[in-house]
Amino acid sequence: MQTAVVAVDDDGLIVSANGAAQSMLGRSFEELVGQDFHDLLHRDSYGHATPRTRCQLRDALLAGRTEHGDSEWFARGDGTLVRLSWLVAPFSSESEGRVR
Repeated sequence: MQTAVVAVDDDGLIVSANGAAQSMLGRSFEELVGQDFHDLLHRDSYGHATPRTRCQLRDALLAGRTEHGDSEWFARGDGTLVRLSWLVAPFSSESEGRVR
């Protein structure tokens, strides 16, 4: 099983994505980096953007707390949806500060 890893900064902007994430999301590194994770990717089962006020994933990212979800929808580069489990785990580096 591949593990997709997407790192975001304190504002929820994507700073890195591994090859598995790029493959699962059907987007290149360049298409992902610098984009707001929630706005670009998180969707409901109909493909509509998930409201920020009801987004458990975004709340965990911005609060810097560890949390997971079993089944959420994400938009691929071609417009199709993919259902994925997710885990938010804060990480900090002495030289670069906190990365999520």
